[in-house]
Amino acid sequence: INHFLRPLVDDLLDFWKEGVRFSQTHHHPAGRLVRAALVPLVCDVPAARQTGGFAAHSATLFCSLLHRRHATAWKNAETLSEKNEITKNFGVRYSELLRLPYWDPISFTIIESMHAFFLRILPEHIRRAWGV
Repeated sequence: INHFLRPLVDDLLDFWKEGVRFSQTHHHPAGRLVRAALVPLVCDVPAARQTGGFAAHSATLFCSLLHRRHATAWKNAETLSEKNEITKNFGVRYSELLRLPYWDPISFTIIESMHAFFLRILPEHIRRAWGV
């Protein structure tokens, strides 16, 4: 999915760093500087895991305080076996979203309500992942 995210992240970096100047808008005939950020990422569990740079939804490692560090190590790994080892040990893969300086995959990844509540994923997650 990173090859789809790369151009989006490139554009978001422009909006975040310098902003994008629109020469003219309906309410601002002299132009307007616009800044933007992507928060949060709202999707179902499989998409959240893949887009956010986490291991598959069936993994037992659900988050990591050192997510960015491990994801960078995954990106820099030279072989597939090294990448697989990092994913196995830390539950992390690299995501293009980590190029955004403000991106916090732990706080910004949200499972949307249909999958979290109506399909009973949230109670299952609380029981199995958190042991409650």
